[in-house]
Amino acid sequence: MEEADSRFYVDNVPIRVFKNNKNIGVNYPSQPMHIEASLWDGDSWATDGGQTKINWTHAPFNAHYQGFGIAGCPVQNSLDIQQCYSSKY
Repeated sequence: MEEADSRFYVDNVPIRVFKNNKNIGVNYPSQPMHIEASLWDGDSWATDGGQTKINWTHAPFNAHYQGFGIAGCPVQNSLDIQQCYSSKY
């Protein structure tokens, strides 16, 4: 049985469709998903409009996530998406 396309949602908004093109030699996800995060220099825009500078001497920085939830729900087609809101998931 061929795997369906993968659709990724954030807050119920589809953000990406990963087409299953294994039949033409395109790799398709075969491992569980995981979360990655990164830091970048936001001095010019994220710190009081650039007025407060980041003190990089405190690096490396550690991040802690709380209240973060992620769930997966397999569906065969987009019409089945409502099942992901059931008590099963």
